[in-house]
Amino acid sequence: MAKVLAAHAPRHLAVEDRVAAKNARSGGSDRAAGPAFNGMAIAGLVMGVTGVPLFFSYEVAPVLAILFGVAGLGQIRDSRGRERGRWMAVAAVVLGLAGVGLGVAAVVTGHAGLPALGHLFG
Repeated sequence: MAKVLAAHAPRHLAVEDRVAAKNARSGGSDRAAGPAFNGMAIAGLVMGVTGVPLFFSYEVAPVLAILFGVAGLGQIRDSRGRERGRWMAVAAVVLGLAGVGLGVAAVVTGHAGLPALGHLFG
């Protein structure tokens, strides 16, 4: 029934109504279809955001942010418009580099790692 009604939707309807009518005709959902976000870019951004506050003892997250961000950039480039999220991949690389830089600075200045436990025992 919805397909029959959607097929006869008038042109004067709002854009959203026309998109919904077109999706109803094609059997799709109500939201407009667009390219999906790249999973590697999302993972890289998450690693970058969590890696910067944890730079002093966990260098894994910033390194993973760089790796996921670079891989995401390559996949987005190769997708030829089927995937988006270039800004997330670039942010992942930048945050990963910042986390690695802060980690190196913490090691050089002696602020990295766990605190000395000597004060607990004596």
